[in-house]
Amino acid sequence: MIIKSLKQYKKIPSVERILHAFNIPWLRLQTTEVPVTEIYKEYTSLDIKPVYHRPDDVIAGAKHNMWKSLTLYGVDSHITEDVDGEHTWTDVADQCPITVKWIKDNFIINSNTRRIRFMWIGHGGWILPHKDRDDTGLREINVAIKQPTGCIFKFTERGVVPFKDGRSYLIDTSNEHMVFNNSNEPRLHIILHTDMSDEMIQDSYTDTYFDENYNNTIRKAIIIHDCDNDSLLKFTQTKLFFDAKNAGIDFFDDCVTVKSLAEAYDIATNNDTILYTGDFLTTTYRSKHLYAENVHIADQCANTEGHEECVIKFDQDKPINFKKRYYTHPSKQCYIIENMLRTIIHSEKYIYLSNTDLWNSITPIFFQRMPGPGVVKDYSHTFPDMKHFYGLASGFKTVNHVLKNNYDSVTVYDKNKKQLEFAKMLHSYEVLPKELDYIENSIGTYDPSLYVRNNWSKWHNMDVKFELIDLLDEETIRFKPQSIVWCSNIFHYEPTLFLYGYDYMKDKLKELTEVNLNCIMITGDPTGNVTDPTTRASRAGTIIEATGK
Repeated sequence: MIIKSLKQYKKIPSVERILHAFNIPWLRLQTTEVPVTEIYKEYTSLDIKPVYHRPDDVIAGAKHNMWKSLTLYGVDSHITEDVDGEHTWTDVADQCPITVKWIKDNFIINSNTRRIRFMWIGHGGWILPHKDRDDTGLREINVAIKQPTGCIFKFTERGVVPFKDGRSYLIDTSNEHMVFNNSNEPRLHIILHTDMSDEMIQDSYTDTYFDENYNNTIRKAIIIHDCDNDSLLKFTQTKLFFDAKNAGIDFFDDCVTVKSLAEAYDIATNNDTILYTGDFLTTTYRSKHLYAENVHIADQCANTEGHEECVIKFDQDKPINFKKRYYTHPSKQCYIIENMLRTIIHSEKYIYLSNTDLWNSITPIFFQRMPGPGVVKDYSHTFPDMKHFYGLASGFKTVNHVLKNNYDSVTVYDKNKKQLEFAKMLHSYEVLPKELDYIENSIGTYDPSLYVRNNWSKWHNMDVKFELIDLLDEETIRFKPQSIVWCSNIFHYEPTLFLYGYDYMKDKLKELTEVNLNCIMITGDPTGNVTDPTTRASRAGTIIEATGK
């Protein structure tokens, strides 16, 4: 009992001690989700040009490069350094309502508030090493709106701050620091000199120094890919998130692929699992290791009593494809593979008839399960301003949403040509049939809701476009500006995960979002429908990470 109590014991220090006593160089802040896409859009749409920040600084004979700024709150939009005078919202803020609202929702604007600025660094640009003050302590708030891969913010004696899009940090700039944007994209941050609640500071400290370091809240699978078998790697990645019967699993939050055990150990933390290409982790494994506290190598199960059924091995020399069966019945390997391949065939050739509008699932707040750790997306501020809608052809979810909202244009899309043609055929009916004749290669039951039936004539009379679109195409799709694009579960879908691989899916979602910055991509479940307390999805209401964590 005493040992258990000691393990659970923790003491949250006062705000004063957090800020000044521990000499912490940075503290990640637990804000509400940063609407990075909308804020970046507001910045790039400004008709006020940024100015070079601190252009007269000379450090060791050199100058800062491509470092520009605009002031949201201060003396003037083009006065970016600390000067005396009345501080208030500038004309830049007038053009950035979403940015201003997010700031007001998270921080305290009062007589203590000094500058709040956009800070921009062009690709290849830098900020030379410098200190901003002599007195120590956490003070400046730095929010990453666009943090390209390859761009670093480094305290020269304390290390690199792990900025990502949407992450906010309270930092101590009495430490010498520098920035180098070694990427092909600009970097945009917001820096605030203002107050925040004591609760936010203590909650952020708790999350960083207790929840994040001691609680096993984020679990990743690290795959050692030491063979020349890409189809087996994709299979291994897919089956981390879907079981032998193709049901979704909420055991891992992320997946990383490396080349060696040494690399795996370098990045493993908390209760991560290290496995090899071809390892299938069973229900037994998830049950035995659900509450693991340390990094675990799946191979160890074979020699651990009671864990022999935890891992099913697949031959690294045997590919997984539709052309040849490498495993025969009644092997477990054959059962697992054929179940998955059958689902993939259905997804590409079959028509889904079942009603899918039972959940009000096209909402501005949703839980994006993967790829990457789960995250709640909240587009409540911009959702009403969207003018166009793109919805999938399967079921009646698109119809249900469009009937309840007004858009300048509506496009029904799908990569499954038969599904798209079926939706187009139904749209041509003035009255929705009560029953359908036999539909070849179809799955599910034709059962549109009463609401859809009663309002079908309205849908029939709408000018709806039908387009064959593959969101995962190599050439990234560009949608009309100010569009809502309902992607459903395509990025958390067994067929697409196996066909393209986890890393491709992760990169494609990021690319699709960046190319369509002025659109809203609905890529998950509404938070109100995530109720299972045994899965990580049930934590959606408390997850405030932004895209790309």
